[in-house]
Amino acid sequence: MAEAAAKFAASAVEKEFDEIKEWSDEEHQRYLDSLGDAEEHPLFRDVSEDEASDFGEAMRAADVADDEDALQQATKRKDRGNAAFKKGPDFFGNALRHYKDAIGLLKSVEEDTGVQGPSVTLASVVHANIAAVYMKRRVWHRAIGAAEESLRLNPGNAKASFRLATCFLELARFDRAAGACRAALAAEGGAGSAALAGLLAKAEEGTARSARRRAAVDARRREREGLVAAAREACRARGIRIGRPMLRDMARTSDTLPSVDADGVMQWPVTLLFPAKAMSELVQSCPETASMGDLVATLLPATRGAAPPAPWDPEAAYSADAVTVLYRANETPEVDASLLWAEQLGEDADDDDLSKPAAPPLEASRPWIIVPPSAPLALVLMQPDCVLPGMPALYVVPAGSEAEAALRRESGGTLRTLRVPELPSM
Repeated sequence: MAEAAAKFAASAVEKEFDEIKEWSDEEHQRYLDSLGDAEEHPLFRDVSEDEASDFGEAMRAADVADDEDALQQATKRKDRGNAAFKKGPDFFGNALRHYKDAIGLLKSVEEDTGVQGPSVTLASVVHANIAAVYMKRRVWHRAIGAAEESLRLNPGNAKASFRLATCFLELARFDRAAGACRAALAAEGGAGSAALAGLLAKAEEGTARSARRRAAVDARRREREGLVAAAREACRARGIRIGRPMLRDMARTSDTLPSVDADGVMQWPVTLLFPAKAMSELVQSCPETASMGDLVATLLPATRGAAPPAPWDPEAAYSADAVTVLYRANETPEVDASLLWAEQLGEDADDDDLSKPAAPPLEASRPWIIVPPSAPLALVLMQPDCVLPGMPALYVVPAGSEAEAALRRESGGTLRTLRVPELPSM
């Protein structure tokens, strides 16, 4: 019984091959005789992926007898591709294979005859279909290439124009999308489809929206350039020295900039660093007239227990009345004023530029200096030994703590306190 089943299966397979066979027996034999040493044939030896692909293409086209037959076979391949495409995503690979087989057959017709008639028209259709497959897969750059090739062969292919415009819309390349739509409408004498007209409207709206966005970005940039120019001039007038940022990544991404308000007061973003906790906090805008006590009170409780501590301070060791605020002298080399805050403007200021000091570096130590609670921010910024690391940075430690003792040891055993000038009595 098993033998009968095997014979039946073999007969069925032979019948199927007979139905699809297009070579005569003599042609098959001539082909087999031409193979020579079978071990060297690509079917039986190790070949590269490219070799296997080329041989596969040759095998699929081998049953073409003449150019007319090639055109018919290309049409069949195109139809098979269409059928596979309609079956859904699982068959998109098959569709592409059939379409590419059709393209290979059509190229052979052009090479043999030099005639660019029906084969070119069909090739344009097939390339447009390839674009449709890649669009379904959302591989936009390949879909664009296929649609453009379709239009090169037949500029009047409306489907190719529609697909090309759709791809450009998906990539937000609105000018190119509008151009594809207009070219298609012109090729059709202005009587294009409603779908093309709808795409053109979307592309034009996208173009207008992009123009508005660019205008807003340009206006914002001009505003920021004005802020930076005013801040650079204010720093020059006050003798404020600014150097290389401590954290390059923060300098590049921060949106904060110093500014000068209507009363001529500088507003600064200030970083408070808590070295004992390896933490930092940013005060977005602090007037230069604010005292250290006021500045610290924006982040810490006025006294211990007066308010919940910061999340990073479970011991409640930090309160405005029980901390020491310090800055470090000569913290960073000064840089040229034209490079200040270049990152926030999107200007190219590389590390080499920022490492070049505006003046020879000071041959001085870098001691820690205590800033009293009553000292205004401006007093710190205008000290001759204060070089801001991009933006003001102040250090905060609990008064009398080991962290404060460590800074004292770094400064040679003593911590100098900044003197606050007394205001004249009225």
